[in-house]
Amino acid sequence: MKKIVVLITFIGLLVFFSSCKKQKMPLGKYSFTFKNTGCVYTTPPTLYYEFVESTRDYIVLGGSYQDTLYKEGKDITGTITYHGPIPGMGLSTYYSPFQITGVYDKSKGIYFINGTFVSKVFIPNPEEQRMDTVDTSGTFEFKQFLLSKRVNMKNLITLVINL
Repeated sequence: MKKIVVLITFIGLLVFFSSCKKQKMPLGKYSFTFKNTGCVYTTPPTLYYEFVESTRDYIVLGGSYQDTLYKEGKDITGTITYHGPIPGMGLSTYYSPFQITGVYDKSKGIYFINGTFVSKVFIPNPEEQRMDTVDTSGTFEFKQFLLSKRVNMKNLITLVINL
């Protein structure tokens, strides 16, 4: 009887301590979707990143710019750098880095981060031959997704940018 109580206690402690370490989001591919709530009509593109490092304190995003998101419990803050144009009407619109604040969680086996962002939009003004700057903000969702082994991440990014 004493051995059974010790065994059950050991299993209970093992489950408790193993569940404490599940604050780490898994490495893999994630999509980052924005929705403007400000006065800017241009929607930022969906970005695709790979988590190259994930700890209890931070997440490192892969790509040409290795951005770091900082975690405190389930809260996440950081900067997402995107240096690509958003084509439109023969001229390109650019976004400055996105300052994000959000919360991460897991639902139905898929990890995600939801929150808000702020950024600046650089819109071409051909009449005055300059770029106008507009502040924007909104919400975002950063969601884990699975790719088929046949899909190459570089080809997927190229496809999305060309859309």
